[in-house]
Amino acid sequence: MMLLDDISVAGMFHAALLRSPAAKGKIKKIEMPQLRNIDIILPAAIPGANRFLGGNMPLLAENEVSYIGQPLAIVVAPSEREAEIFIHECSVAIDEEPPAYSIETFTKDNVFEEYRFQDTALFTGTGCTTVGNTYQTGIQYHWPNETCGVFAEYHENGLVINVAAEDTGVVQAAVASALGKETADVKINALPAGIHFGLKTVYPAQIACYAALAAHSCRQSVRLLLTRDEEFLYCPKRARSRFCISSDIDKNGVVQKTKIDARYDYGAWNFWEGSNTPEGGGALKAVFTALRQVYNLGEIEESGIAVRTNLPPAGPFCGGGISHGVFVLENHISNIADSLNINGIDWRKERLSKASSAFSPSNKNLLAALLDKAGELSGYKRKRSAYKALGNCPEDEIIPRRGIGIALVSLEAALPAVAVIEAEIDKVGYTPLMRGLWLIIAVPVSEKRRPIQSPAPRHPSKRPQKAMRRAVLQGTNAALGWASSEKIEYLNGRLVPDISSDYRILKPSEMPAVHIEFTEYTPAEGEPKPEEEVLLDLLRQTPFHIVPSAFLQAISQAAQHEFVKIPLSAANIWNFLRKQPAWSAL
Repeated sequence: MMLLDDISVAGMFHAALLRSPAAKGKIKKIEMPQLRNIDIILPAAIPGANRFLGGNMPLLAENEVSYIGQPLAIVVAPSEREAEIFIHECSVAIDEEPPAYSIETFTKDNVFEEYRFQDTALFTGTGCTTVGNTYQTGIQYHWPNETCGVFAEYHENGLVINVAAEDTGVVQAAVASALGKETADVKINALPAGIHFGLKTVYPAQIACYAALAAHSCRQSVRLLLTRDEEFLYCPKRARSRFCISSDIDKNGVVQKTKIDARYDYGAWNFWEGSNTPEGGGALKAVFTALRQVYNLGEIEESGIAVRTNLPPAGPFCGGGISHGVFVLENHISNIADSLNINGIDWRKERLSKASSAFSPSNKNLLAALLDKAGELSGYKRKRSAYKALGNCPEDEIIPRRGIGIALVSLEAALPAVAVIEAEIDKVGYTPLMRGLWLIIAVPVSEKRRPIQSPAPRHPSKRPQKAMRRAVLQGTNAALGWASSEKIEYLNGRLVPDISSDYRILKPSEMPAVHIEFTEYTPAEGEPKPEEEVLLDLLRQTPFHIVPSAFLQAISQAAQHEFVKIPLSAANIWNFLRKQPAWSAL
């Protein structure tokens, strides 16, 4: 397998990026040393649009900067070392302004996207019990096999862009826009892309623009290969989110009204350009549509804002922004079920939405079958009751406690699936110990087989089982990392450069025993049946929707305390448990 670092041709030049040292402010001056066979590309030298994919994000900052590390200029030199020395000798003066790092405080100027939805007549009855909480998800970065880079091969009749990217069409369109050319003038040579993880389909296109501009300017083949730390510090990451959700439940246990308020941190620029109108569009609309699509939650009132902060650009990552919403919804559903003293499987089966066209009788039967199968394989009902009873023991009795959590997903953009996780807390390191993980996933019937008339699930014996399992395991490993270990925090808009060596990816040896079971179902009329590559991508994404919620529920039950943030680290668990008499006595 050839990687970008393997590419080297005679006369090849090397590109590097001069970046902003400040998070926000006006560019006053950029002082550079004597050029010494160095080519500099500033915004004015871009022959096409200085806007990435026609959006609002500049390829190179023109008059102001919006985050630390934002590219200001492209430096092209005969060697990587010469480019690095030149950048080190540059001086950038910025008239700094107060930056925004929090999604809690913002102004109209900080709003990328807004969405509101409200039933025409909201329930106003009395005598209800309110169940709810505020849930938060963290920033995540996924290590690629190779740091992002591009080799722009120069020819008199055009450029050949050598890049590892899932969507080469995005790369071609972005480069053509930056060069002011037709897309047919830009050729793409696709290198092995590895696993698809959301923004990794978009970010390579941005780097390709820089390499292409460098090659076009100096009329030489140019390679731009980011360092590991450089990519970690400045590349787009999974957006952090905060959801406030509450439901009013009447004395008969029926949800009458649900209110949801969401905030997404898209960093300085939104890689998911959406409509910035009260009617909404883009990621927020997709998330809220998903939240009310699955269960009957009574009358709905929704509001959401995607906020601009002075951090590197962010976006949906693997699973899209929908995975944030499903994480919140499934934790909320388990919270409701616990408040009514009903197990999570029975409540979900009872409350599957009657209003959504996506939930035909056959779909409901399929989801009920998935829930029953997951409960049967994992022993969910029995264990949930037993672990809850253990939690009611006297505080001075030290009993090794476990917890078990469950989550369901069934959306137009996702495969129907259920996850169950059983876990406990290590009493030495206070780390989450996962004792079992069950994934029951429904896949559309293959075109190669006669459609199944019955809605009952069926084992897909003729599909490539090994590839399907591998895809699910890859996604599960990364989803558990997002839930438990992959923690990123910015201090004054900056990550320390060596944080990449401390960023903890979940090791395969830390994975619990994973039981994966596939079933087949017949899609609704008109619903497309994905080809194998698309199906494998959906299988990689499926764990992101359901594994984090099931994980958090399991640890919350084991600790007898509802945790509401991911990633949930050993330090978070210890900060709570050390205050509890039964645990501090250990």
